[in-house]
Amino acid sequence: MTANNNNKTEKFVIDFHVHLFAAGHLPGRWFDVLAGHLTAGRHDGRDPQALADRLEARILDPDATFLMADLDAAGVGAVVSHPLDYGLAIGEPRASVEEIVAHNARLQQRWAGRYYSYTSIDPRRSNAPAFVRTTARKYGLKGVNLYPPAGFDPACPESLAVCRVAAEENLPVLFHTGGANYPMRPRYGSPLLLGDVQAELPELKIIIGHAGFPYQWTEAVVVARRNPNAYLEISQWYKLASRNYEEFVRILTEIKSEIGSERLLFGSDHLSGPKVGQNKSTLGPWLAAIRQLPEVTADFTAADVDLILGGNALSLLKIEGTHHA
Repeated sequence: MTANNNNKTEKFVIDFHVHLFAAGHLPGRWFDVLAGHLTAGRHDGRDPQALADRLEARILDPDATFLMADLDAAGVGAVVSHPLDYGLAIGEPRASVEEIVAHNARLQQRWAGRYYSYTSIDPRRSNAPAFVRTTARKYGLKGVNLYPPAGFDPACPESLAVCRVAAEENLPVLFHTGGANYPMRPRYGSPLLLGDVQAELPELKIIIGHAGFPYQWTEAVVVARRNPNAYLEISQWYKLASRNYEEFVRILTEIKSEIGSERLLFGSDHLSGPKVGQNKSTLGPWLAAIRQLPEVTADFTAADVDLILGGNALSLLKIEGTHHA
């Protein structure tokens, strides 16, 4: 897991949760709702629709150029990208789910060793199990991304059918949990629902995305504490660490005391594009918040930090970290 073969101390960092978009990858309604949220309560005359029409261009990074620059600036070696299928929830985007997953697969090939992608589909689509198996095999994708707040119970028959394929293909499944913005359905983001998935498929490697951030982390621990195949991924937790680091450390210490450091995964939920990331990126400060854990509490060691920032992900993805200058 060292950065190179010269026995240096620098470790390979993997951001286990990012999203990258090309034109047409998100439904128009997603931008309409976001614009409404951003202009709510303002009295500056901003037109929500005019803002919605501009929002997509802000987050477009079709060839991952902006993303790679952000990774280099922060010292992140590789990322895991999670395509999203919001079509059944809020309207189909211009690109099909097949095109979206294939686009991410091409980026995995272009940025070999730095960009890994999961496949993704709403399990309520009629071809979902076959789609997961076919795309994973065809493109060598590393896992399956499911977004229950789009409107499905993660243990519903359709979702379990997809999860069974994942188990057969030895692919981990990341479920988004915790908060979900309107018009998604937050109740399906409850980590407790994943307990039913575990009961049906105990051999399935389950990644609890966002570790139930911000208010359901205890549910995530309840599900994961006795299952060696369950991992907590901590993207979005920088929001707490940046405003109340002491409380963040307290919660992460409690999580570690229950499941250990061997099943914690660093993630950011990072977005890249011409108007996001770059000087607005929080990747660097987020990494620093994890790296300084041994300095502020005896409950975390440097070895724990190495596991969280990359060691666990390397094992889960079955890859070897290679340093990139």
